[in-house]
Amino acid sequence: MGVSRKRLFLICFILIIPIFLFSACNIFQFETFDASKDNDTTKVSITPTPEEEHEDEEDVASVPKSAETAMDEENMEPTKVATPTPSVIQPTANKELSVFTVNIDSGDIQPITALVPEGSAITPELIVNTVVEAMEDQSIVVGIDSITTESDAIIVSFKSDKAPLDNVGAGYEVAILDAIAQSLIDNTDYHKVIYRVEGKEYVSGHIQLGINEVYLGD
Repeated sequence: MGVSRKRLFLICFILIIPIFLFSACNIFQFETFDASKDNDTTKVSITPTPEEEHEDEEDVASVPKSAETAMDEENMEPTKVATPTPSVIQPTANKELSVFTVNIDSGDIQPITALVPEGSAITPELIVNTVVEAMEDQSIVVGIDSITTESDAIIVSFKSDKAPLDNVGAGYEVAILDAIAQSLIDNTDYHKVIYRVEGKEYVSGHIQLGINEVYLGD
């Protein structure tokens, strides 16, 4: 009994399939994962939760800052804050200067003790200005034009529109001239006082003096 071609083909196909599968296994090698061969170390990182981050921010914000130290935000190191030291204001040192002024009630001259800065030089200008300020306290405004010295004399020139040449009587005029002259003689080494009016000879309604006439002194 002969074998049909279909059956013969089927038998050959069945025999070829195992051979084909065996060959395929040799070509495609399947490797299994071996954990022991992995040399890399597995690192585990923990990510903070939003609640933990919020708590850390509150801890940093709660660090107090005092008036004496402040945190250097760049270096995160305490920095000393300089505290200004209050300076002590010392009172100005003064010295006494004895001069004369005019008593507004009686019209007579009277001695007073004035205070001037301790380092001030006792000059004719300082003495005359001190006397004039003392007279202003008595409501007597004296007009000084200039104060100069010549040899052993002090020359005081007055303004023509103020005392002692204007708006004062004869008694107050003499008292003003006496107070200034006596104060200069007592506090300087000069021996003469000469009065003028704006650089010219002293002439008022009560007194007339020559251009170099000595009012008080040797």
